[in-house]
Amino acid sequence: MNKKQPFGFFSISLNQCLHLCVTVMIAAAGLFGYSIWLEKQKDAALTHYNATQLFSEKFRRRPDDLANALRNYVVTGDQTHLQKYLHVIGLGDGKQPPPATLDSIDQDQIAPQPSPSASTFSIIDQIKQAGISQSELHKLTTAKVESEKLANQEINAITTLSSTTGDSDLRDQAVKRVFDASHIARQAEVSALLDDVMRQSLQSSQAVAQNTAQQIRLIQSIIIGLSCLLLFLIWLCGKLFRTILGAAPDTVFQTIRQLGNGQFEAQPTGFPVPKNSLMSHLLHTQAQLKQLAFEQNKNQHSLYLISKVFSEAQEGIFLMDIEGTVLDVNSAFQRITGYSREDTVGHQSKILKSDQHDAGFFQNFWRQVKREGRWRGEYWCRNKTGDLFASILNFSVIQDNDGHMLCYLGMLTDITELKTHQHKIEEMAFHDPLTQLPNRPLLADRMQQALARVDRDKEMLAVACLDLDGFKAVNDQFGHSTGDALLVEVSHRLLSCVRTCDTVARLGGDEFAILLSEISSREQCEITLQRVLGALVAPYILGNDHINQISGSIGYTLFPFDNADSDTLLRHADHAMYTAKQAGKNRFQYFDTRQDKRMKANWLALARLEKALQRKEFCLYIQPKINLKSGKVVGAEALIRWLHPVRGLMPPAEFLPLIEDNDLSVSVGDWVIGEALRLMQQWRTQGLVLPLSVNINAHQLRQENFSARLAAIIGQFSPIAAGQLEIEIVESAALGDLQKVSSLIAECKRFGVNFALDDFGTGYSALTYLKRLAVSTLKIDRSFVRDLLIDESDLAIVRGVIGLAKAFKTDIIAEGVESWRQAACLLDMGCEIAQGYVIAHPMPAEEVVNWTRQFRLPELQKEHHNEPTLQPTHLH
Repeated sequence: MNKKQPFGFFSISLNQCLHLCVTVMIAAAGLFGYSIWLEKQKDAALTHYNATQLFSEKFRRRPDDLANALRNYVVTGDQTHLQKYLHVIGLGDGKQPPPATLDSIDQDQIAPQPSPSASTFSIIDQIKQAGISQSELHKLTTAKVESEKLANQEINAITTLSSTTGDSDLRDQAVKRVFDASHIARQAEVSALLDDVMRQSLQSSQAVAQNTAQQIRLIQSIIIGLSCLLLFLIWLCGKLFRTILGAAPDTVFQTIRQLGNGQFEAQPTGFPVPKNSLMSHLLHTQAQLKQLAFEQNKNQHSLYLISKVFSEAQEGIFLMDIEGTVLDVNSAFQRITGYSREDTVGHQSKILKSDQHDAGFFQNFWRQVKREGRWRGEYWCRNKTGDLFASILNFSVIQDNDGHMLCYLGMLTDITELKTHQHKIEEMAFHDPLTQLPNRPLLADRMQQALARVDRDKEMLAVACLDLDGFKAVNDQFGHSTGDALLVEVSHRLLSCVRTCDTVARLGGDEFAILLSEISSREQCEITLQRVLGALVAPYILGNDHINQISGSIGYTLFPFDNADSDTLLRHADHAMYTAKQAGKNRFQYFDTRQDKRMKANWLALARLEKALQRKEFCLYIQPKINLKSGKVVGAEALIRWLHPVRGLMPPAEFLPLIEDNDLSVSVGDWVIGEALRLMQQWRTQGLVLPLSVNINAHQLRQENFSARLAAIIGQFSPIAAGQLEIEIVESAALGDLQKVSSLIAECKRFGVNFALDDFGTGYSALTYLKRLAVSTLKIDRSFVRDLLIDESDLAIVRGVIGLAKAFKTDIIAEGVESWRQAACLLDMGCEIAQGYVIAHPMPAEEVVNWTRQFRLPELQKEHHNEPTLQPTHLH
């Protein structure tokens, strides 16, 4: 009823309007009081000005009175003028009471009359009591001091005149002191100070008076405006009150009276009633009461129908109070349960309970009833004879119109026969016919439920995929019937390792899935999986067959750490299972989402590298090898580079590790071999015969058709001389299958390809495989060459490798030579071939011909003999 009413561009309620009226009245009263205060301030300013004028005039007249009295006394010698002079001095010092008015002292009045009630205060004391400002007081005080100095001079003159009656010269001197120009000038200065005080007082008083007058006029205008606003608000309050009523007060009163007498027929008002007014609510209430009366008549008929429905319904209906006591049951309830009204009414409803539901079921049941006011679901009961039957129970809270609970209403529908048929259909549709475990569709449904439950309860869900190791051999050796029996036994063992809240499903063949719900940590999951692995490896006795070679490979992932949908979770677990199988079987493997992201990133990088190979973005840089003894260029090593369109020239360390164990490394390696052969063929046309060595990784070397692929690549170019192409392999590439690598080297050497063992000394360096591998060259690793001048251990290793090379009659090359002193030391130990930055950095292929023609070896012997053995040196 106090809603805002629109008026033009604003809306306002009656309460707000009344508050505004009170606020405006208070504001007007405050402003009126403030204007009175300003009037007083104005009067005070005028009083201050009058006081300043009064005392300035006193000071102004005092020197004049003194001068006149003194002059008259000097000229006439009359003692009366001397008395007047002394009286004025007394007034200034407060020794004489002041006259009633300023006009009481003049030249003709010799003995002025004091004010009857005047007190004997000095003029300075009177100024202080008048409230004159400090600035004005200072100037008045200064004028008084100067005036007193003049008075003292005049008194001295008077004293001289009184004591020199017959001496005309002294009398003339006294008169001169009073009437000379300096004395008159000092009197003028005192008058100027007094004029300044009067001017300052006038200015300040006028400023205060003008400012106060302006404020008073402004306040009076505001008060007038507030008065107009108050009149408008009073009018607005009356209009709002009439709008709230919506009709004349007599009409509203008559309507209320009709409602009180039970007359619900609305009388015509003859005018439109505003919405949301008191009258509109009264009319609406009349209409509602009229409708209620109509509904009451209907409800009486409805109650009769409800009673018939209660008694004739096919569902079993029962009512019970909040204590669980049965209040009433219908005929269908008696038929379904076998209990009569005498068995149930007045008794507790516990007679319907069975052992099919645990305490947690009833806790959830009553929790939902309390929260939502109803529960619906399957409920297993026992009838009077003790037999179980399934039912659909609709259980509701019955409340009155005020929300107070009246009773509980339960409705039972017997679905026992339907459940029997449903169970048979579900067994066929959602379970594996062999093991009776849930199949893939049922697993998907349970995963959805488990994911929703985990999300709600903030727990974890483990999804595991299991594959039996050795199951194919069982089928092949013992037959499919034994294999089926084995799968059934495996399913029993899996169920024995998990809880009732977990799920074991068969996905097909020898693959199973396990859902572990309500787990709190990864360790808890792995304890269960370890128990599963232990159960699977135990021997199987299936009839007359004894099986011992069965184990399991398990991959698992954890939700929500692996925040994916159900299908993706299964796929991740399956991926981890294959990883476990590749790692040696009979184990479990966790799916690492971060590792998966890295793998996806690697896949993108591999795809980009494959495009780079297709777009011919790779090139070979060449690093020469020289004979330290003869100074000739005896070969070179081909090193791959990537001419990236954005990042520029990229060294192999930034992209080769990505393809090390990928088939793309085979394609890249084939390209390197072909490009090296093309360069050698091109150089021969330019008069340069330069052997090249290329690097291949272990993955390419282990390919079954490596020698055939190599022969095919060589066949695309003109025949090369034996030893022109050399393949460098690292020690680890030969360790995988020594016999195979040895045969491969021998086969490749038949069509003119030599092999070098790269980075020799950094791996295992077993003399056995060195003996069996027919490599032509050993390369001393740069890590030993770098410090051979300052590290005795590295020097000893280099000597040992050189000795091995000589013993096995292979060439020896030192890589990573960074100074000519290192080169001289290597030559002295018997290593004649070297490569490194001191000789040349890797260079584009088109620069090699010019470089070989310009290269000159410096004098090594001289530098070496001048170098103390094993002295620390700076390596360039």
